[in-house]
Amino acid sequence: MDMFISGSQLGGTTRFQDIWRISPRLTLNYGLRWDYFSPVTSPRKGGLANFDPGTGDILLAGLGDVSNSADVTTPFRDFAPRLGLAYKITKSTVVRAGFGRSFFSSGYDATFYHLTSFYPITAQQQVPQTNLYQTVFPIDQPVPDATPPALPSSGRLKAPNGTLLKARPFDWKTETMDSWNFTIEQAIGRGATLALAYVGSKGTHLSWSYNMNAANVGTGPLLSRRPFYQLYGLSQTISMECNCSDSNFNSLQAVFNKQMSSWYTVTSNFTWGKSLGYSTANPYNRTLDYGPGGNTIGAIDRKFVWTTLHSLRIPYGPGLRFGSNPNVVSRVLFAGWVFSGVTSFQSGLAFSPSLSSAATLNGDFGQRPNVVPGVPLYDVPGGQSAALWYSPSAFVSPAACCQVGNASVGMLRGPGQINADWSLAKEFAFKSILNRESTKVEIRAEAYNAWNNTNLGLPNATVNSAAAGRITGLQLPMRRLQLGAHVNW
Repeated sequence: MDMFISGSQLGGTTRFQDIWRISPRLTLNYGLRWDYFSPVTSPRKGGLANFDPGTGDILLAGLGDVSNSADVTTPFRDFAPRLGLAYKITKSTVVRAGFGRSFFSSGYDATFYHLTSFYPITAQQQVPQTNLYQTVFPIDQPVPDATPPALPSSGRLKAPNGTLLKARPFDWKTETMDSWNFTIEQAIGRGATLALAYVGSKGTHLSWSYNMNAANVGTGPLLSRRPFYQLYGLSQTISMECNCSDSNFNSLQAVFNKQMSSWYTVTSNFTWGKSLGYSTANPYNRTLDYGPGGNTIGAIDRKFVWTTLHSLRIPYGPGLRFGSNPNVVSRVLFAGWVFSGVTSFQSGLAFSPSLSSAATLNGDFGQRPNVVPGVPLYDVPGGQSAALWYSPSAFVSPAACCQVGNASVGMLRGPGQINADWSLAKEFAFKSILNRESTKVEIRAEAYNAWNNTNLGLPNATVNSAAAGRITGLQLPMRRLQLGAHVNW
């Protein structure tokens, strides 16, 4: 039962930017941007709820002394500097460097849904059957109305035990991304450039969700070690959504660009990089959960990515190498075709080994295995395949109670990915009696995963499962062909 779910957020920005040509060789680009994201508010009294860890109360927005944002505030100090420079060393060599800060707000769940999706705004209604041979209610009658919980005028409701609770820090930080680069660009021959760059970024105050009522590692029953059970008798999960995580990315990038002629262009990019972030397993010792592909940045850590874009216009027709004076039939059949596409080679994604049970941890979060010394991770019979990608024998469950396994975040790598998305297109232009203006018709033949590569997905990461190391899915579908036509007039 949803009593009322609605929320809004206001935002504003202003900026200053300028370009200063200090000398014929040196150009400076600088600016400053100010952003403001208001806290989420509701037009309805009680339209937002926020669990207060200090009192054990649920704060209801707009009632009593609780603000319309459920006492959440946002900063006014979000200033984002931008700085870039370009220095021309020689006629064919340029050095570029830059730094920029950006503020942003996460998606719907982190921004709006979190404070509108638990008791008393959202509550479950159950209508049990009287027996197995009788329907719950006749199909021609509506579902019986539920009685909504009363909202106290004070705006403070004691949190009941056993129902999901959610919280947001009162001092809400704005998610921040700092990015920087240093690039050397060199002209090579005619119409070609090669750029080598160091590119990095640092995420701060990123969205992170964890169970703040989780029992830490230890002996004895879990219930007595849940912090809010000791304070307020609450045994359930209390989901804290905070902007309190970080990420880090560093890479070496090379870009080759060549316009070989008026009919062929190629751009090739190679990246050797590393993305680090936090997992959400252990809220008491987050440093143990920092590693490649940590989920504050998504499972996107690939060591190597090579992408090539090409565009080839068949050199046939007026002004081109072949068929400079074609007849009508030759022009229709051969002129104007464009072959283009994107081809990529990527190394495997990072993923983390896990265990199916946290019994040896005796805490309210997942356990990780121990690494067996001297056992190769990928030494599997017959070589790596969908049947077995890594060696489960390289891991073992911790033998003693209350110890966190030493397997690290992102220590395993999944299969790589090879993909080619290519297309062949031709545009016809003509005039007709019905349409005196020019009419253009483009026909396209497109092939996704044109080479029909089997790009295996990630394997089962539960090392003590019977299916450990087995791959049952794909990163990308197999080859797909598509024909299309676009008419413009």
